[in-house]
Amino acid sequence: SILVLKYFYRMRQSFGIKDLGRNFKKKFVLRPMLLIAISFFVVIILGSILLVCPFTHEEGAQVSYVNALFTATTATCVTGLVDLPAGIGASFNLGGEIIILILIQLGGLGVTAVGTFLVLLIFGRVTLGQQQLIKEAWNLSSSKTLKKVFYYTLLITFIVELIGAIICSLSFYYTHNLDLTTSIKNGIFHSVSSFNNAGLDLLGTTSFIHYDDPLLLITTSILIILGGLGYIVIVDIFSKKFNFIKMRAHTKIVLTMTTILLVFGSIFVFLSSYTPNGFAISFPDSMFLSVSSRTAGFSSVDLSLVPTASLIILLILSFIGACPGGTGGGIKTTTIFVIFAYIRSVFQNKEPHGFKRQINRDTTRKALLIFTVSISLIIVSSIVISVIETSNSTVVPFDWVLFEVTNAFSTTGLSTGITPSLNEVSRIILILLMYIGRIGPMSIATVLKSNTIQTWYYVEENIPIG
Repeated sequence: SILVLKYFYRMRQSFGIKDLGRNFKKKFVLRPMLLIAISFFVVIILGSILLVCPFTHEEGAQVSYVNALFTATTATCVTGLVDLPAGIGASFNLGGEIIILILIQLGGLGVTAVGTFLVLLIFGRVTLGQQQLIKEAWNLSSSKTLKKVFYYTLLITFIVELIGAIICSLSFYYTHNLDLTTSIKNGIFHSVSSFNNAGLDLLGTTSFIHYDDPLLLITTSILIILGGLGYIVIVDIFSKKFNFIKMRAHTKIVLTMTTILLVFGSIFVFLSSYTPNGFAISFPDSMFLSVSSRTAGFSSVDLSLVPTASLIILLILSFIGACPGGTGGGIKTTTIFVIFAYIRSVFQNKEPHGFKRQINRDTTRKALLIFTVSISLIIVSSIVISVIETSNSTVVPFDWVLFEVTNAFSTTGLSTGITPSLNEVSRIILILLMYIGRIGPMSIATVLKSNTIQTWYYVEENIPIG
């Protein structure tokens, strides 16, 4: 066998196969964002294969492959939309629910980040390439002290989800009179789903509409907010001992934007729900919806019965979403901050800035690109789905379609209830939107971007606008 290996080694050198392999690697090197996109795709496909198997279903449940693919996507992309008429709890048994729970946790932490942690656990170190993957997966600007932050992330996730599971289990057991086993199962599932902003539950198809429980709603809101802030922000808050002045500019932006959206979101959702018969949404429900609409997807009211004005407010909150490095989706609070900072700088004739820090031009360009691409995807997808449903003689209001599409893209999961009744083609479009929304439109643009550097320029000309 040694002689055979020597023979092949000499043949490899003679024909230049070694150099050929190096050239192949150089030509077909994968970008970090492409690896992230592939890892999410692989996990979704594997999850859908497991969820379509009969051993994961409740007896008598009808789950097609499109249903399984939709469920795997909504779990991995931490969205919350469900296309199963009976809901997750009535369609999947304990095995299926555990698979969904694992997909939620993988999607929340980031598939590549979890994979890198396993490498770190086994080998005790990560390569520069693996550090770059985590940096891209969590939308970080730097990979410094990444190992320390990663350990903190896992610790925070475990502690927060454990405390949340205990409180939710007690609520299900004492307030809603469920048996102990069901209460613990629901508590664990709900805590993980809430912290990862997934919006999935085992309560049927009505979410929290029939659960008038302040403790459960408050616990869920806290879990959603903590998960949406982002691990880096939470670590920075504790490391600076809650001293706002000493915190990083990123943390200040995140906390400021989160507070503004929660306060004004609650007020506007409540006021916009006014009808001749009174307010369709109570103020406590408005507060919960302003939290949940930021990419969580739990609902305490029937959204098909609320006024269109309230749906528009919730749609805007869903579109903005959570914060970079968190478990939520949307175009992110920092993106909106940068865009407003740029608009303000135009009127002030200054460079964009915030919290005594100048925002570089590349960041501004990325923010504008993300905003434009996201708006375009949502509008085009809404029109396509409306045409598909109309051709099938299904009457679906366009504002409901737009709401569903926005919540799919922003991985929020709030729904007016039309998803289970949509055509399979429409649901596949929602699957693609959830995937793009979780990976991020900027990431897709990075994957498709050419490596060619422009070395020539066109003649400049002023074009009248406005």
